[in-house]
Amino acid sequence: MKTLFRWLFRLLVLLVVLAVAFVLLLDTMAKALAEREIARQTGLPVTIGRMEVGLLNPKFRVENLVLYNAPPFGGAPMISLPEVLVEYRWRELMHNKLHITRLRFNLAEIHVIEGPDGRTNLRALDERIGLLAQNQPAANRTARSPEPEFAGIDTLVLTFRRIKYSSLRTNTVGDFDLFIDNYTITSIRQQEDIFAALRPLMIQKGAELIWQMLTGERLR
Repeated sequence: MKTLFRWLFRLLVLLVVLAVAFVLLLDTMAKALAEREIARQTGLPVTIGRMEVGLLNPKFRVENLVLYNAPPFGGAPMISLPEVLVEYRWRELMHNKLHITRLRFNLAEIHVIEGPDGRTNLRALDERIGLLAQNQPAANRTARSPEPEFAGIDTLVLTFRRIKYSSLRTNTVGDFDLFIDNYTITSIRQQEDIFAALRPLMIQKGAELIWQMLTGERLR
């Protein structure tokens, strides 16, 4: 789960950088460019229903972002995000520091798929991102602006709905409801603060997942 959260955080930083880069463009053009850039960095198909960049207020909203699996894993949606809303401090970003005042992150579904070789789609994604970054020409890497330094999140509101699991190796499937609605974390100064704040919740939800696997019923 920690690897997953790290990758989702990486996706968030990418979205912020793209939103700022496209702030003077039309939303539809920004959406198309964001889809292309995410696909380039992940090597996977992606669609965005809507992308709204604030011109007067430093914020942006992404609606209905879907990242699809690679063909070896069936090509179905892997991550479905109905909404990501980010409000940030513009002045600090101009000094290459990412200070988010409010982040609302709504994750509807993650579909974890185990391939015939036992490797999951999330592991394959992590390896693919690393390989694409490694194979990128040095001239392109130096020409790109460096990622902004993370300077904290004042308020983080999380919604996690469901985890699906499928194994192409054993032909088993699972569907686990999380029902995490508007879970709020404040005063985040580094990424580890997110993991520390989520740890009790992850332990609780882990117990619920085990119960669902054993009984097929949600633990109340």
